Formats: sequence, C-alpha cells, structure tokens
Amino acid sequence: MIKERIIQLLEYKGVGKESFYKKIGVTSANFRGKAKESDIASMTIAKILSEFPDLNLYWLITGEGEMLLKNSQNITNNGDSNKNIGSNINGNNGNITISHNDMIDLKKELTERLKVCQEQLSESQAQTTTLLEILKNK
Repeated sequence: MIKERIIQLLEYKGVGKESFYKKIGVTSANFRGKAKESDIASMTIAKILSEFPDLNLYWLITGEGEMLLKNSQNITNNGDSNKNIGSNINGNNGNITISHNDMIDLKKELTERLKVCQEQLSESQAQTTTLLEILKNK
C-alpha cells in the first residue's frame, strides 16, 4: 500500500509525520485505519516527490525496487541535458530521471505493444476489405 510506504519513508528519513502531512496538505487520519487503504491523489504524490526528489517513484507505487534513487541525473524536458543515467523513473520540477535499463525495458514493452496493435489493425483492415467486397457483390 502506498500510504504504508510513505510512512516507511518518513520513518527511514526521520521526518515527523504530523508536520509532513501538514506540509503536503493531508491529515494524519488519511494514514490510519481504513483510510490507510484508500487511494492517494496524484497531486499529493507530486508534493511528496518535491519533498523527496531521491524517492523512487516505482518503489512508492509498486513496492518493488529500492526506496531511494541512486546515481540519478536529470534530463530536462526540452532535451538539453543528457549526461549520466539514473535509476528508475522520477519526475520533479519538469525534470525526468530514468535509468538506462528502464529505458530499454520500456522500449521493449512499447515495441511489443506496437506489434500487437499493428496485427490488430491489419486484421481489422482485412475484415473491412472483406465486408466491402461482400457489399459490392450484393
């Protein structure tokens, strides 16, 4: 659960929960009882990332990987800078940090999805052609 990982992050960083909750615009009640299981707003996640730019967003969302990013390098959103490669994906103040391995994985996944879409499109085009031929012959 994301909220449990937020609490884990705060404890790891030694940050006071109440003051942090206030800073990001939520109450501590959001992190207790049944409310702890509820969704968290994307704006709240954005505020958390602005407070902890080294937070691994992938870990926060999935619980997989490392809590904190290592060796990260910002790539500005206009493409002016691309020096080192960071770990996982993080967004902060218009910057994106992404690891080389994550880029390769994303490229593979997108390529596979594109192939599936192309196959579906080809099948749809073939069906459309068949239907047009049937309609022509009537």
